[in-house]
Amino acid sequence: GMGGPPLPLGGSARNIVAEAWAENAMLNSNIAGHSAAVGSTAAIGGRGDAQHQQQHRHAAAPEAAPAEVALEPGAGPGGCSQAALDELARQHDRLIGTILAEEEELITAHRQHIDMMVELIKEEMLHLNNVDRPGSDVDAYVSGLDRILRLKAEYIGGIRQRVDTFKEHLQQEDTLSKKFQSLATSSSS
Repeated sequence: GMGGPPLPLGGSARNIVAEAWAENAMLNSNIAGHSAAVGSTAAIGGRGDAQHQQQHRHAAAPEAAPAEVALEPGAGPGGCSQAALDELARQHDRLIGTILAEEEELITAHRQHIDMMVELIKEEMLHLNNVDRPGSDVDAYVSGLDRILRLKAEYIGGIRQRVDTFKEHLQQEDTLSKKFQSLATSSSS
């Protein structure tokens, strides 16, 4: 089977990505039984796709992997078309690649965010120490504090955006997996 890469995550975040890898492997093995073409594409997947996705991040925008796929016309109530299952699997593979790339980027951005915050806090402490001195420049203190607070808000907004996007993609992956499982189950009955 397909093993996941070592993940620099703790606790529940590691579990979420590990579950996504496990679901991806299960999804790929289910499809391999139905379609050799998708099975061979799935076997190529994994870490290489994540690196490819990371290199071409802009090409793999979130829109590249919508969570909703309409069934092809002609899919009766008793099942769905193989093409719809294949397309869901392809979308899932793309989404997993995007998630793995975003995970690495988020962790790196979080480390940088912490470093910036530490520097800004040091600067804040200098401003506080200076304003405590007799005859200090209150205007310099206020403008320095204002600048620091604006920068902190800007940095927090940036990392918050990354976190929200990542959470959204994890939710899309969950929805896509459930939809695939539901369609695969209904088509095999």
